[in-house]
Amino acid sequence: MKYCQQCIIPDTRPNIEIDGDSICNACIAHLEKEEINWSQREEAFQKVVEHAKFKSQGYDCLIPVSGGKDSTWQVFKCREYGLNPLAVTWKTPART
Repeated sequence: MKYCQQCIIPDTRPNIEIDGDSICNACIAHLEKEEINWSQREEAFQKVVEHAKFKSQGYDCLIPVSGGKDSTWQVFKCREYGLNPLAVTWKTPART
């Protein structure tokens, strides 16, 4: 069994792989996230928003909403950017 040198997670945990430097894929993903150019991403998103506003006739986008924090946050952010989202939910036929 191998352990990550940064977070000590073992390689026996599902979906965890440890590279030759003894760093797990979760730690590597976390480090890569710090290198993302967030202002560039926001600029690209703003272009998508402007395109949606220009092309729409009523609602600007469709958001499936479960009522949880992730989908609620998506609605909140779309409203923050001036979009008029159609939030959709449904009752699943499966018993959950």
